[in-house]
Formats: sequence, structure tokens, C-alpha cells
Amino acid sequence: MVYREGRPNPEEVLCLAHEMKNWKQLGRALKLKDPQLDEIEEDIRGLLEKSYAMLRRWMESEGSGATYEKLAKGLARVGRRDMIRTFCYEST
Repeated sequence: MVYREGRPNPEEVLCLAHEMKNWKQLGRALKLKDPQLDEIEEDIRGLLEKSYAMLRRWMESEGSGATYEKLAKGLARVGRRDMIRTFCYEST
């Protein structure tokens, strides 16, 4: 399987956020710092919104480095290989 090129788009980030229950674990796997995650936890209500905010924070902090491959590695660390197939691989 080949990773998709570029960065996830806003629609994909929203779909991913819908699926992500353990958003804090994924945030750590994507190398966000605990103070950043704590800020999201305190300031934002609702699981979906927290997941979405975490993913946006990761994309903002990584810039062009917020690739599908890095996202896939983070998802693998939290045991969500199913999401890697859905969001990160090039469709054939």
C-alpha cells in the first residue's frame, strides 16, 4: 500500500474526528504536548469538537509536515489500523 500524497483536507479531518474516541492518545502519538492537549480538554466541549481541534492543532504545528504517513504512524500507535486504510492509503 502507498500513502496518499500531501496533507489531509478539512473534510477528511472532520471525518477522522468523527471516528476518533481516544483523541488525547492520538494527539500524544502525533507528538502534541500535554499542555496543548490539556488546553483543548478545558476549552472545548464535546468529543467530536475535541478530536477535531486536536487534529487541527497538529496540522497547524506541523505545517507541510502533517502528512498522511505521519498520521498513519500516529493511528498505528493507538491501535487504529482500520482508520489508516480508510484515510491514509492511496485508493486503487
